[in-house]
Amino acid sequence: MKYITFILGLISFNCYSQDTLYSVDSEFNKFMSIGKLKVHKFEGKVKSFRYSNRDSTVFDPIYFITDYVGGKMNGSRLIYSNEGKLISSYQVRNDSLNGFHIYYQDTLITIIEYYNNNSRNGSTIGYDNNKLFSIEEYKDDKATGLYIEFYNNGKVKAKGNQLDGLRTGEWIEFDSTYSYYFTGKYNPKIYWTYEHTNKGSTSMQHFTYEKVGVWIKYSITGLKIEEYNYAQTSK
Repeated sequence: MKYITFILGLISFNCYSQDTLYSVDSEFNKFMSIGKLKVHKFEGKVKSFRYSNRDSTVFDPIYFITDYVGGKMNGSRLIYSNEGKLISSYQVRNDSLNGFHIYYQDTLITIIEYYNNNSRNGSTIGYDNNKLFSIEEYKDDKATGLYIEFYNNGKVKAKGNQLDGLRTGEWIEFDSTYSYYFTGKYNPKIYWTYEHTNKGSTSMQHFTYEKVGVWIKYSITGLKIEEYNYAQTSK
């Protein structure tokens, strides 16, 4: 990684600089940051812009404001659109995501996540137009555990478990009028497979999920109405 630092002001007696232009090259992108340096390290709030092309002439339509302590991200990081609208905010510690990560759309919260050392863990809560949409559990950055989806009126639409982001095991699903509900099982399913053997061997698989076995339709009072049999197409 190459670092090019342009000092725009004289360094004061306490080792702080005036606003400093700091350009960072990396393999994947390039940032231009403006902030204050203390002993050649960022300190305090730093505003950053990310280039969207490799010749460094065009910026992404977003910018970052990040808290730094001793040259490392510590505190909060806010991402704004060029129009000044807050897109997301997250907590950082020692250059890693640690704490809550919140997404916004037109000032409304859309997603609340929790990170531990750059991995999502615990509950992720989704909102649609300021109404609760879903709650799902994450472990080591994978959607694994309980998942609940809601209708706009706050009633449960579906409830069950996920494994690596796919529905699995027993689920219950309610119709929008809450006149009846279904119970049954989901299993993972291979959606497509890609193989490339021209130079070496490359294989990729994409998974989805499908209903399997017997699903039962009940009235909202628990009376059995009908059965549906789903054959598993693949494992």
